[in-house]
Amino acid sequence: MKKIFLKGLCALVMLMTSLIFASCGKKAAASGMLESVADSLRGRKVLVVYFSRAGENYLVGKVDKGNTAFIAQYIAEMTGADISEVKAAKDYESLSYEEMLATVREEHEQGVMPDFVTDLTEADLKQYDIVFVGGPIWWGTYPRVMLTFLRDINLDGKTLIPFTTNEGSGLGKTKAELQKAYPNARVLDGFSITGQEARQPQARDAVKAWLESFSFDAADHSTTADAVTGASRLQKECTPEGEAMTENKTQVVEVTYSDGRKETLEMVVFGSVDMGDGVLWSATNLGANNPWTPGNHYAWGETKPKKNFTESNYTYLKKDIGADISHTWYDAASVLLGGDWQIPTYDHWHTLLRNTTHEFATINGKKGHLLKASGGQLLFLPGNGYIYDETVGTPDEGFYWAANDFDHTNAHVTYLPVNSWGQSNYGRYIGIGIRPIRIK
Repeated sequence: MKKIFLKGLCALVMLMTSLIFASCGKKAAASGMLESVADSLRGRKVLVVYFSRAGENYLVGKVDKGNTAFIAQYIAEMTGADISEVKAAKDYESLSYEEMLATVREEHEQGVMPDFVTDLTEADLKQYDIVFVGGPIWWGTYPRVMLTFLRDINLDGKTLIPFTTNEGSGLGKTKAELQKAYPNARVLDGFSITGQEARQPQARDAVKAWLESFSFDAADHSTTADAVTGASRLQKECTPEGEAMTENKTQVVEVTYSDGRKETLEMVVFGSVDMGDGVLWSATNLGANNPWTPGNHYAWGETKPKKNFTESNYTYLKKDIGADISHTWYDAASVLLGGDWQIPTYDHWHTLLRNTTHEFATINGKKGHLLKASGGQLLFLPGNGYIYDETVGTPDEGFYWAANDFDHTNAHVTYLPVNSWGQSNYGRYIGIGIRPIRIK
């Protein structure tokens, strides 16, 4: 067997980007190769070992490089690790996607342990302290060929960290498989991303945020990995849009209520408002520059606005992307604004609406709900309607996503018709507005 081929070090010069922070307004404290990670890895040898299938893949078509290989390379680059690919003796790559599914299902049901090929030797492995172990999720865990690798290769006593690509299974049972195979190893929380997203530029940012969440020297290697999907919580510096929203702008506006009353009020028209509920509410909808503009519409879990919303063009139709997508790369507010901006949860909306008074009103020609906190703070939620296909339904009523799903096809929505409010669930593919918040 050949010695493991060193990769990643040559790519470190490409990573002279600023460190990631969770709050707006903070600047990079240092630059270079994930300095906080390098500090905690000082004196330790790190290996990335993975299996990745090229050929015909789900949603991405026929590819020369498997989805997991992208994540393996990012981890190696950002940690300065050595990297080694586990190859299957069986030819999975020439199979169509449907044939591959049938093959791995049969392997799973029959407990087959496929042979593998690796250039790692026992002597190689002795030098490593920390090993990242990656693969796609097949039938809820690592591919069977990786289970053979775990059976035959001794990684006991090391620090092991799983990472996976999947289409809704998150980390699956990978952490349990590692602990079962190596009882004396320390197995940390891992990283998971969908296969199609692994091939997108934002995957590098997600890996970086996840790695920055580790403290390899700490007794408790806690991370910000989501418990449901394994999705790493985004910890990125504010975007220019998010940074701008840290400065409040106020304006005197004329309010016309539904009974004809008129009132002149001073309110925050850009920035954020403390409504006394423990969070800062954006004064504007995502994609808007003032409170009376409806802003953009988004399908739940998608981060780009669009004009047409149907089941057929929804990225995550019938896929589990998590019970709470706040601060993940499925959170449009977090992705587009950065820092500690996020989509409100069901509870955030419930608390806000239960603890404020609100009246249906018109400001600058736009109808909506004007909320008043006990301290006099004001928040205007304009009617924005919902979009199915290209048709805007009930444009004078407010519809706002919560970060929580209802089931695999629906997610929670706060809706604001005339002189009332409620919380329900809508199809995740429907175009709904987002009102970002920041946790104080």
